[in-house]
Amino acid sequence: FERAVRRVRSDVALWTAWLEFCRASSSNRRLGRVVGRALQVHPTEPGLWLYAAAWEFEHNGNPAAARALMQQGLRMCRYSEKMWLDYFDMELMYVEKLVARRRILGLDTPQPGSQTQQQQQQQQPSPAALPGRKRHRQDNQEAA
Repeated sequence: FERAVRRVRSDVALWTAWLEFCRASSSNRRLGRVVGRALQVHPTEPGLWLYAAAWEFEHNGNPAAARALMQQGLRMCRYSEKMWLDYFDMELMYVEKLVARRRILGLDTPQPGSQTQQQQQQQQPSPAALPGRKRHRQDNQEAA
C-alpha cells in the first residue's frame, strides 16, 4: 500500500482500502498513522474525517478525540450535510452512553428523603398567593 499511495496520492478509494486493511489486521498504530496521512492529503474529503472519528469513538473509546476530529472535519468540509448529521448522531450516542453509565452507577435515581425538582416546584407557592400580592389587591379594592 505504501508504494501505491506514493504513486497515486489522489485515489481516495486506495486510502480507504489501506485503512480497512489496517483495521482488519488489528494494526491500530498503523491505522492512526495512515488516517493522519490520508487527512493531510485529502483534507476536504468528508468520508475520511468520518472514518477517523468513528474509529476513535467506537474502537479507541475516545469521544474527546472523535469530537475534535469531527469539529476539524466540519471546519474543512463545512457544507457537507453528511458530516453535520453524523456529528449530531455521534453526540447523541455519547449522551446515551453517559445516561447508561449513570443508570448503571445508580446516579439517576432519586435518593430516599430527597425531593425531585418537580416536587419542589409543586410545593412552592405561586406568585399570586404571596402575602404582598393579596394586600396590594385588597388595597386596590378598598381604594375603589
